[in-house]
Amino acid sequence: MIPAIASVAFYINAGYVLDKVKVRREKWIGGFSGLGLALFVYLMFHAETVTGVIIYQTIIPIFSAVLSTIIFSLPLKYLPEAIGGTALGVVNLGMQVASFIAPLTIGLVIDAFGGSFNGAVWLLVSFGVVCFIAFMTLKSGKENFMTEKMQVNSGVHIK
Repeated sequence: MIPAIASVAFYINAGYVLDKVKVRREKWIGGFSGLGLALFVYLMFHAETVTGVIIYQTIIPIFSAVLSTIIFSLPLKYLPEAIGGTALGVVNLGMQVASFIAPLTIGLVIDAFGGSFNGAVWLLVSFGVVCFIAFMTLKSGKENFMTEKMQVNSGVHIK
């Protein structure tokens, strides 16, 4: 129950806390949340006691709540209103597809490793690292989008 209760508390508070963070810092917060997620998933699977597993399993939702909140809020914050809702729908579709594919993939990896969870652990850790890389390459900003759109529409391509 401890990880589940902590998870609910973190998800409720993540949006409030992230609203107080200055604009344009989502990239860094999201990136390091991906690394934190990777680290604590690794630590959880290699904990030597049940208490250690519960502690790490309680900390993991901090990072996943921050990531989910940022991922859902970025389209609404930085894209023009005309396409913000559509972009959020695409993000939601991606998350729904991932929630279907992830358990199947983890099961296939466990089978491929002869019933060992080591491959699944490294798969989950790599997802956190990919999340970090994705956030570090993120170029956000309504101004950038609008400027690029105007340049494309006017026939001028400035790099």
